[in-house]
Order: sequence, then structure tokens, then C-alpha cells
Amino acid sequence: MKFLLRGLRKNPDQRTKLQRLELINDAFRRSQRPLTPQIYSEILVVLDRDMLFDDAIRILDQMKSWSVEPNVVVYNSILRNLVQRKDKKGFTKILRRMEDDSLTPDAHMYFQIVRHEINAQGARAGEKMLTSLLECDAEVDKLTWSAVIDAYSKEANYDKVHEMYNKFTKTGLGAHGAIFSSLVFTQLRCKDDIPGAVQYLEKAVMEGCPNGRSYDALIYQLCNFRGDLDSVEAAEGHLRDAMEWNLPLQERAFERVRTAYKNLGMLTEAERISDREQRYRFLSVVKADAKKRNTLQDAADELEHERLRLLLGVRR
Repeated sequence: MKFLLRGLRKNPDQRTKLQRLELINDAFRRSQRPLTPQIYSEILVVLDRDMLFDDAIRILDQMKSWSVEPNVVVYNSILRNLVQRKDKKGFTKILRRMEDDSLTPDAHMYFQIVRHEINAQGARAGEKMLTSLLECDAEVDKLTWSAVIDAYSKEANYDKVHEMYNKFTKTGLGAHGAIFSSLVFTQLRCKDDIPGAVQYLEKAVMEGCPNGRSYDALIYQLCNFRGDLDSVEAAEGHLRDAMEWNLPLQERAFERVRTAYKNLGMLTEAERISDREQRYRFLSVVKADAKKRNTLQDAADELEHERLRLLLGVRR
């Protein structure tokens, strides 16, 4: 498979995409290895660089004739190209075709399309794809916005993070914890602005969507880059807040505060952090057990309901 795709990339002949797909299909059939939707999706990534709507329809029809049902990954490859071309009509028609194939286009699919662009070419490509999706009236969710904002945050692009955040606030999609995390990271990474990071952290709390990663980052900055008494006490306060919110924390968060107190010669305070960590670990185990018990109970209830339905002859 890898050799096949490599050959397509290096030696793209002048045959049409459909002819090339037919050649590929024949090769697989001779080797008694039927083409699968996953293989199609990988091939389409190579072939769809200049794909038009009519090409997409012909390929989908040909797949049907070969008794291969297109899946969401195949449609992703097609939609991504149509969106890049800003082909709104073609995009809408392909969505209808998906529904005809009993597949439901959803926000997660658009998220995957944008994430693919980010992984391949970076934050700017992800933003372009997001913009094109919006121009095609795609129902993009806040997770997709978060992916673009996070990508710019990882590139330490302060201006673009805030530009995208300002655009996001106008969508009316509501708050999202991961986006606040990106804002916290950006303030710390680009500006070493702890007060600014704390403001976004407090805003996330007010919106009811605090994120453990934000607290981890803030604690790291206070203990590892500052390390004075006021900073370490502030870090302990954030640690306590995260525990009250029952947020997942890295083990290193406790270790950083504990070590910072030890470096200041405050062994009693360091021991207090150890006590907090033990309590946090104990509560985490208790919560995990409770969740597991609830899941098992739900499964048992479902089995009992199914048994009663069978006894009564009631259909679902």
C-alpha cells in the first residue's frame, strides 16, 4: 500500500482519477485483496489535490459499482477538497449524498477536517479551512474553534490567539474550557503575564468550565520560574481551587509546590502539600470506584430490562 501511494505521488500520469482508481482496483483484485473504504480514503488524499465535484460523484458511483460503501473518512477526503475550493454548492450536494448513504454529517467530522489541515500544514492552514467551512454554512462547534486557537497557542502566536478568540466570542457557541486553557498558556508563554493568565482562569471558573491543564501551567510558572514565597503560596491556592473543582491534575503539580516550599526551607508547608496530595489521590480512587459501580449497575439494569422485554415479547 505504501509503495502504491508513493508511486502515485512521484509519478502522477495524465490519466483521470477514475482511470487510475480502476487500475488500482484491478491490481488489488488480481492479488485477491479487495479495496476497503480506508484504503480508498488514503488513495483519495493523493488523488484529490485538484478534485472537482463531478470527479467526486463519479468516484463515489464507481465505488458503489465495486460494492464498496464509502465511509465518513472517504467523505472527509472529498469534502476537505471542496471546502478548499470554496465550492459551496458541491459541498452541500455531497452532504446530501452522505445522508443518502445513511451517514450523518456532524460537527466532529468538520473538526477532523480542520485538525487534518493543522497537522499537515499548521495553524494558518487550520484557520483557512475553518473559514471556508463557515463560508459553506457548515455547523462548526466550539471544539473546532478550540483546535485552531490551540494550534496558534502552540506556535506562540499571541496576536492570532486573541484574534481567533475574539471571533469565537461572536459565534454565540458559549464558553469552552480548552479555549481558556489556550489563553492561559499564551499569556504565560508569550508574556510571562501571570495576572493576565489568572484573569482567564477566573473567567473560566465563572463560566463553569475550568480546566486542569490551566492550573498545571499556572502552578508550573509560579513555582519553576518565580519560586518566591508569594508565588509559591499563590500556587498552593490554585492547587486547592483545582482540588475543590475535582479537576484532573498532574502528579507533578503537587511535587512542584512541595519542592518549592522545600527550597524555601519551609518543611512544614511541604508536608502539608503531601497531605493534600494523599487526600486528592484517595478521593480520585473513590470517585473512580463510584463511577465504575454506576456503570456496572447501569449495565445490570439494562440486562434486566432486556430480559423483561423478551419475557413480555415487547420489541425495542
